[in-house]
Amino acid sequence: CSSDLFVLLAVWLSVAAVQAFSSGYGPEKVVQHSGYIRVNETDDTNLFFWFFESRNAPATDPVILWLTGGPGCSSILALLSENGPYRMKPNSTDLIINPYSWNEKANVLYVDQPVGTGFSYSNTSKDYAHNEKKIAEDMYNFLKEFLQAFPKYANLKFAVTGESYAGHYIPALSARIVAGNAAGQGPKINFAGAAIGNGWTDPKIQYGAYITYAKDNQLISNTLAEELAPVYDACKLAIDSHVFIVALDVCQAGILEVIMEDIHLHRGAPMNPYNIHANCTYPPLCYDFQSQDTLLNTPEVQKALGVTKKWASCNMEVHTFLLGDWITNMDANVVSVLDSDIQVMVYSGDYDFICNWEGGADWVFATPWKSQKEFVAAPIEQWKVNGELAGWTKQYENFKFVRVHKAGHMVPLDQPANALAMINEFLSSL
Repeated sequence: CSSDLFVLLAVWLSVAAVQAFSSGYGPEKVVQHSGYIRVNETDDTNLFFWFFESRNAPATDPVILWLTGGPGCSSILALLSENGPYRMKPNSTDLIINPYSWNEKANVLYVDQPVGTGFSYSNTSKDYAHNEKKIAEDMYNFLKEFLQAFPKYANLKFAVTGESYAGHYIPALSARIVAGNAAGQGPKINFAGAAIGNGWTDPKIQYGAYITYAKDNQLISNTLAEELAPVYDACKLAIDSHVFIVALDVCQAGILEVIMEDIHLHRGAPMNPYNIHANCTYPPLCYDFQSQDTLLNTPEVQKALGVTKKWASCNMEVHTFLLGDWITNMDANVVSVLDSDIQVMVYSGDYDFICNWEGGADWVFATPWKSQKEFVAAPIEQWKVNGELAGWTKQYENFKFVRVHKAGHMVPLDQPANALAMINEFLSSL
């Protein structure tokens, strides 16, 4: 590791004290905080965070929370690979400045959650989450503790963002914040918006979109699509039965795995489900995160961050504990947020298969909020960045859907400039 790295990471929060530091590394000179917050007194849930002040106006710019999905994958993956202030130098553990970081006009908070993910820990897996109720409650408590520890950010506008399985996390947490604010539970969170990227939100709708998206993109034949139609009917019936583990087996094995195996057979190589135009070179995540693994498990880096736990990109034990949560529909939570006049943006990269834009659009259009009829009737418009086509949008009042052109599952990775423009447009609406 270079000596500059220690400057970058030399700040952490402990139970006893908070140490703040302004980085002097290259052009990135912002205050950072990192460390742990224990979220309740009834168990040993300790959530790790890494916070970066805005490069623009930290005293007035909003605070945005980023949550990576999985479930069980670390938010530091996004920090170092997608929208954080740093990227990994190719074939190296050195950090370089990301000019498209989302802290260009926002204070950004990355949290490893649920407990067990990334650097977050409990001394017993009994504290691991089985459902969104615990996940939302832990994160709600985390936010209240964080804002009390750092009161300078408490009155700023606040938004929740994330991708993939965060399509579950974000609606659950957002609805919990709305309810907590309404009930006057502790200090009020100045909640203004939620942005879900390529989210897994309404499985009953999105399992069917695997078939239509694969057919529309000529990944499978019309014959296979017709053969899968009755399987999807069985999938919907299983979901409606609320026997979620059975439903997961019927839908996952009967639809998703069949499609992926058929594509593999005809391609002669496994497709990257996060970008249909690439093969899965580094299974199971399909991307090479070895540099991140090496960096974050370096003793000096762990000391600087105030952690002692071995970091892994994804924790399969956390993932397994949430298998019963996989099929749950988060639509009602989205409705409660929309009907509270909170800004909600759903965006989907159109090269993604696993949480594809057709399924995203379908569940968004089906969301039964107070202005659903007007939203569905709203026109689809071209979205341009610097005069170039970046995608398509549909919006009515506080609900917006964005199809991001030429982006996969991780939009800020594939289209960093357009992703930054998108989030800045969203923040300007808060």
